[in-house]
Amino acid sequence: MSLADLQQRMKSVLISPSCESAQSFQTDIVGDNPQGRLFRYQNNLRASLTDALQACFPVTEKIVGTDFFTQAAQHFFPSHLPKTPNLSLYGADFPHWLREQPQTRTLPYLGDIAQFEWNRLCCSQAGDTPSISATEIATQTEEQLQKLHLGLRPSACLMQSAFPLYDIWLWTQKKSLKKPVFTSGTSFFFLIYRQENGLYTETLSEADFQFLQDFTSPLSLNNKLQHHLAEGNSYASFQELMALALHYKILTPQTEKN
Repeated sequence: MSLADLQQRMKSVLISPSCESAQSFQTDIVGDNPQGRLFRYQNNLRASLTDALQACFPVTEKIVGTDFFTQAAQHFFPSHLPKTPNLSLYGADFPHWLREQPQTRTLPYLGDIAQFEWNRLCCSQAGDTPSISATEIATQTEEQLQKLHLGLRPSACLMQSAFPLYDIWLWTQKKSLKKPVFTSGTSFFFLIYRQENGLYTETLSEADFQFLQDFTSPLSLNNKLQHHLAEGNSYASFQELMALALHYKILTPQTEKN
């Protein structure tokens, strides 16, 4: 048996303790008490991945309770094993998985609040690039401005939801006395970004969100202006929205893609 085959077999045994290969695998283990030793490996895997999910989604766990969350983790990880050794960023698919579970239908916002937590986590751990300032833009020549492409920094992301996620996040952690208000047909827009002194979340207007959304792909400043004006907006509103983006320090120069 090749090493790759052995590793695959071990993986199957660890995530499915009751499978037939688990029974036969015990006979191949050298030493005393193979069943007990294999059980310890299985238990350590379950505990490690459950702990990792709890660390990544603490507010989600508070909402559903530790017992429910632990059971959900046990069902999640067999088909979503880590792809890297870094368990501090484990669970990218967990929000979507939660949305698909029948048991969470009474909490329709649960998948979105998990995604909100995941986005905050990714922003907090993302590598970074320097932001561009209003002064730097003002000193560009006309030719340089034509070539200047801007995008969101890796430590910033945008999110839209039908639920007041930031209010839910604050309320659940008792960081706010304002109880979340759920209004059918309402959309909420969020900017999550990291600065030197911490991680921040802003609730945006739809217009602010749509303006910033264009920067999720590198866009020349000139093209952004022309697109803004073509939608019937004024140059003054473009200046106001750019001032907002520069205030948050979330834009960074990026290389033009051919």
